[in-house]
Amino acid sequence: MPGVLTLLGRDPSATQKSLPGERLMSARQLLGLTQAGLAEKLGVDRWTVGDWERGVRPPAEERLAAVEALLSPDGGKPA
Repeated sequence: MPGVLTLLGRDPSATQKSLPGERLMSARQLLGLTQAGLAEKLGVDRWTVGDWERGVRPPAEERLAAVEALLSPDGGKPA
């Protein structure tokens, strides 16, 4: 098993998602949003959200705050 972990660079059996795209996907799914639904709320297309989740590219700086706010536990709503 250590050889597999070295090859992959992570433990695939770990319950916590450790890659940014995986965390983004998990947060989106917990909120019951599809890629298209999240994309609509952020003003991007669903392919862009898919790219973020697959790690093809990260969200642009100007989108990052909106992504974080929308996917926060309070949904970006003031307390």
